Amino acid sequence: MTDPEPIWAKPAISIFALLIFVIALVIAYTAKDSTSLTLMIGAAIAMGQQVVSYYLGSSSGSAKKTNLLAIPPMPPVSTTTTTPTATTTTTTGAAP
Repeated sequence: MTDPEPIWAKPAISIFALLIFVIALVIAYTAKDSTSLTLMIGAAIAMGQQVVSYYLGSSSGSAKKTNLLAIPPMPPVSTTTTTPTATTTTTTGAAP
């Protein structure tokens, strides 16, 4: 079984990527290049949507499922049931 990842790993990677993107956005804005700026704004919207989808969407559900599968199953419970037995008497032939 693999070791769980540290709790700070995903937020740290997200913050690092966001900082790099903000730096690129500032460079595009200061260069007065409207095409690059428009492209960067579109990329920012797409990146935000991907982050929300990852943390709240199917990846989140998949992580929960993986955690549930890591829990060992409960052992089966042995139960014994007793049913009362009925005695049936059958008479065949002529009555005396």
